[in-house]
Formats: sequence, C-alpha cells, structure tokens
Amino acid sequence: MTQPDPQPVVAAAAKRQIERNTRTRILSTMLLLPPIAFATVIGSTAFVVMACIIFGLGALELAAIVTDRRLGMTGFVSALGVLALALSLVYSGVPLAALVGVGSAGVLTLMAWRQRWREPETAHTLAALLALLLGLALVMWLGISVRQRPDGLLWWVLMLVATFGTDTLAFAGGRAYGRTPLLPLWSPKKTVEGTLTGMIGAAVLGVLVLAYFQVSGSAALWIVVGAPVAAVLGDLIESRFKRAYGVKDSAIEGLNFVPGHGGILDRIDSLSLVVLYAGTVLMLSPS
Repeated sequence: MTQPDPQPVVAAAAKRQIERNTRTRILSTMLLLPPIAFATVIGSTAFVVMACIIFGLGALELAAIVTDRRLGMTGFVSALGVLALALSLVYSGVPLAALVGVGSAGVLTLMAWRQRWREPETAHTLAALLALLLGLALVMWLGISVRQRPDGLLWWVLMLVATFGTDTLAFAGGRAYGRTPLLPLWSPKKTVEGTLTGMIGAAVLGVLVLAYFQVSGSAALWIVVGAPVAAVLGDLIESRFKRAYGVKDSAIEGLNFVPGHGGILDRIDSLSLVVLYAGTVLMLSPS
C-alpha cells in the first residue's frame, strides 16, 4: 500500500505558520509605530526616553549574543554603560553619567583582564563586546544630537526614509526580479537587483523629501546619496555578525517586545549605520 506523500501537509503547515507570523508582525508594527512616531516628532525628553529604551535593550541583546546567551551581570553592565556614556556625551554637564559610563567600561575591562590567562577566549569575547558597546553608544549619541538640532526632525525624516525605503524597495525588487546573489555567505536572500532597486529608489524618495522641505546643500546631497548605501551595509554587517555567533535573530527570551520582528538589533541594524553616517556628515558640515 502506497504511503501518502507528507510534503503537501508540511507545506500547508509552513504556509499557515508564515501567515500567522505575518499577522503578528503587522499587528506589532501597528502598535509600535504611533509611540515611536510621536516621540520622534515631539523630540526633547520623549525622544531621549525612547532612545534609552531602544538602545538599552539593544545593549542587552548584544551582550547576550556575544556571551552565548549567558546574559547575567554582563548584560546589565553593558546596558548601563551604553546609556550612561551616550547621555554624558549628549548632556556634557552631567558628570555622574560620564562616571557611570567609564565605570561600566572599566568593569568589563577588568572582567576581561581577570580571565586573560584562565579563559583567553572569554577575555577576547569581553574585549569585543566592549568595542561593540562603544559603537552602540556612539550611534545613540549621534541620533539624539541630530534630533536636538533646530532642523533635527527633517534629518530624522530623511534618515528614516532612506532606511525603510531601501529595505522595502529592495525586498520588493528582489521578489519581483532578483536573480543574482549579493553576498550569499552574509545574507543568502539578498540579490544585486533588489539591493540596487532599494538604494536607487530610496535616493529618489530622499530627493522628494528635500524638495518638499525646500532643503539643499552639500550635507543633504551626501546624505541622500550615501544613506541608502549605509542602510544596506548595516543590514549585511548585522547578518554576518549573527551568522558568526550562530543565532537566527537577536531576540532574548522573555524580552522580545516586537513579536514577529526578531529583536531590537534586528530592527535598528540598518538605521544604526545610517545614523552613524548621517550624523557624522552633519557634524562635519558647516552650520
């Protein structure tokens, strides 16, 4: 007697799971977008609080990935250090925050120093974590500093358009006519055609934003052209980072506040590099 082919059943179950995940993802996006949009538009304390929540959770996730999900004290010291260091840079008149940031970095350094002979691998891990956390604090500082400018909302709109425009249009282009893998060892699903569609489309959207706000200048041009490239690189780097540590997404069990979207780092990977790039351009440009 011929056994029934299980493949159609498995395929149907997989399709139902994808549909459930998609519904969850859409619902969580609808719930999260209003408070994020509100904080971004209002700026001031609301934006700083939002940044603290996002980057504090991001630091926890980063520590969890690097330490093989053994969060413990390392994660909380990491989050405290990132927030304190970033806030001390934003508010230069807050020496206590600077002291906490430097102290947290010192604790991680001492932990690495203690393990240097007994567990060299652990020491290297903590040293790598310290470097990554410093980068995260730098992005948080630049993001808040850009929003605090008189024209900060404009630049944040431009950065968000570049980030999500690149991601959305690259996905659509890749699905429609993507054939050539971009970097299969880093991100197997990305294609050259989709990536180019995303970058060019986001640049066009950026030009429309500048035209709407009647903005010109070299900084605007550099951001419109370079931010989509930074968005792609940020996504690729985080994908490669997760593969190096053997994790599918950055979410921590019990701390995943974005159902269907992975972790916080999965959502701000592209945006982080865009903020780093655009913030640097604005800092170097004449006022």
